[in-house]
Amino acid sequence: MTYLSGLSDEKMNETIQNLEKHIEKLEEKKNIRYFKESRDLIESLTGNFGDGDFSLDFSLYIGEENKINKNAYLENLANGYYDVLDSSINLYEELEEFIISIEKKKIIKFIKMLD
Repeated sequence: MTYLSGLSDEKMNETIQNLEKHIEKLEEKKNIRYFKESRDLIESLTGNFGDGDFSLDFSLYIGEENKINKNAYLENLANGYYDVLDSSINLYEELEEFIISIEKKKIIKFIKMLD
């Protein structure tokens, strides 16, 4: 919350728009079979943006005058941001493990990870 509250409205909007662009690109790729549960990992990441909740919380946060309500919207934004980061790390770790199994010719690991 401290990080997000320290951002200017313009910088926060730019950050959210950049995230949404990358999420849209990832959403297009979720039906490609990479490795076991890759689709679930991608959906856990893209799901934070699918309903527009993240953008909605930002819009409500920017437009809110009441400090208590504004803090509630900021908390929702922070939770959503945390979920995005957590999901990104989980996807990255699995993808990295998959790539390493290919690069280091760990055939058994590679076969176990295939979808």
